[in-house]
Amino acid sequence: MTDPLVTIAITSYNYASTIGEAVASALAQTYRNLDVVVLDNASTDDSVAVVGAIRDERLRLVRHPENVGMRRNHNLAIRETRGEYLMFLSADDQLLPTAVRDAIDYHRAHPEIDMAYFSVSMADSDGNVGGYLHRSYLERSGYCDALASG
Repeated sequence: MTDPLVTIAITSYNYASTIGEAVASALAQTYRNLDVVVLDNASTDDSVAVVGAIRDERLRLVRHPENVGMRRNHNLAIRETRGEYLMFLSADDQLLPTAVRDAIDYHRAHPEIDMAYFSVSMADSDGNVGGYLHRSYLERSGYCDALASG
């Protein structure tokens, strides 16, 4: 079975301090058939230079000439998707190395599922994990309802 192309969309605005690690975590996936696109929302810091210094044929940079807002930037990310599947990654977050492979394997085992999201481990700048956000937290917070309603 051929692995489908997965787009990892990273939306960013002034995340020069973390965008490099976010992109690196996307490109370091054990799942190799990737398209990684960074949508820069007219950053005024060095975000574009940080992304531009990364050399990988799977990486693309789309820079908006003016700030289009967070929601529109996410919607534009959907339009930039080249893959059969889309995964969003925030510019200040990182993926574990097997995240995409785990998601694809889960989808293959459960083809009735249209959308999935991961639990989140929170870590400080030294990598010390200090907490987790699981599905139950996301449901209680109303975040899942916000996703469902668009």
